[in-house]
Amino acid sequence: MTGDTLNVKDQLKSLGGSWNRGLKGWVFPGSKKAAVLALLNGDPTNTVSEHSAAPSPAAKRQKKDDFIDDDFIDDDE
Repeated sequence: MTGDTLNVKDQLKSLGGSWNRGLKGWVFPGSKKAAVLALLNGDPTNTVSEHSAAPSPAAKRQKKDDFIDDDFIDDDE
């Protein structure tokens, strides 16, 4: 969750949220989504927009065997 959260900082902490400096926002366990939305939507001065923040899967690493070239030509012969 991002935005101007200073006024609800303590409530966000009590819901299990933690500030992530790298993301510049609050992160919560997925099970807390309904409680967080209820808190924020309960105050008419808040503007709430939901966006999926599901991380994209990490790129797969190549196996060591994938780097072996069976057609290697040794020019020293």
